[in-house]
Amino acid sequence: QVLVAEVGIDVRIQTHRVTRIRSSAGLNETLLGEQSSLSSGAIVAGPIQSDGYVWWNIDFESGVDGWCGEDNFKVLDVFPAEPTNLLIPQEEAIIIGVAH
Repeated sequence: QVLVAEVGIDVRIQTHRVTRIRSSAGLNETLLGEQSSLSSGAIVAGPIQSDGYVWWNIDFESGVDGWCGEDNFKVLDVFPAEPTNLLIPQEEAIIIGVAH
């Protein structure tokens, strides 16, 4: 079984072509700049449907941040951009055993 990652807040993405970054969701919004192909970042807002596209606000690792269409990127993983504490206190842990 293959696990398919979904697009959403905190999901890490990577562009697969030169991508125009806009100030808001929409083709007529202010062009802030471009991200090159293979630029990585994390989704911080969206989705918004506008002008026939689904738009997401991306915080890129470098360069300009802003809104781009969903067709410009692929999902890298579904982990938050910032590390989180994944440790479970011992008193809350569930021990799973394997019977032989």
